Amino acid sequence: MKPGTLVRARDGMTGVAQRTHQDFHDDPVQVLVEWHDGHFSWHTIETLEVTQEPLTPERSEEDSVVLTATLDTLARNLVRIRGSRGMSQYKFAPYIGMTRAHLADLETGRRDISLSVFVGICLRLNMNPNELLELQLRADAE
Repeated sequence: MKPGTLVRARDGMTGVAQRTHQDFHDDPVQVLVEWHDGHFSWHTIETLEVTQEPLTPERSEEDSVVLTATLDTLARNLVRIRGSRGMSQYKFAPYIGMTRAHLADLETGRRDISLSVFVGICLRLNMNPNELLELQLRADAE
């Protein structure tokens, strides 16, 4: 059972599976459940009914190519914007709220960007996120 699976016990209580454990191959699988009242308890897998599988999006190879291309675009745009303002990494990094090393890692693609850092950069540069990533919505493209 995957973490995040919604389960129901025989008494009707519902919760979310956190992890599974099995001491030996012949022992029943144990599931740690966080109940909706905030309590945790272990149950055998046979005593639980799955009500919904975890909501994890399936990622295709195409998705990873798009993600990589988008991060490359972001890196190029950060370098371009920094250059257009005549700023070194040492001056630009604090301007957008990060260290020079972090900026260098983003500009070279050695580091992925977190959502909070990305939003912070967009706000400090007064830029639309789509503009910074050069994204065009499919509806706009038609």
